[in-house]
Amino acid sequence: MGKPLLPEEAIIALENVMIEAVPKHGMDSWRGQDLDYHLMRAERHIQKRAMGDNTEDHLAHAACRLLLALAQRESAAKSQEGAEKR
Repeated sequence: MGKPLLPEEAIIALENVMIEAVPKHGMDSWRGQDLDYHLMRAERHIQKRAMGDNTEDHLAHAACRLLLALAQRESAAKSQEGAEKR
């Protein structure tokens, strides 16, 4: 397969965000939120980082929210494709 395309450090940061969220929110609670919710939360983290808030890793949290929004979009697209084939 060769060298990974995504930086390992970034993947670890995203995994850490998810690991930290599980005790508070549950394992798959993010699936219950829609794409726009995740985008809104990503924007909020970007704004907080831009304002100098260092209370958490806002860059990793924003990236994670964008990843979750992408997963929601892809899941919806697959569901739509499946419905069209029936």
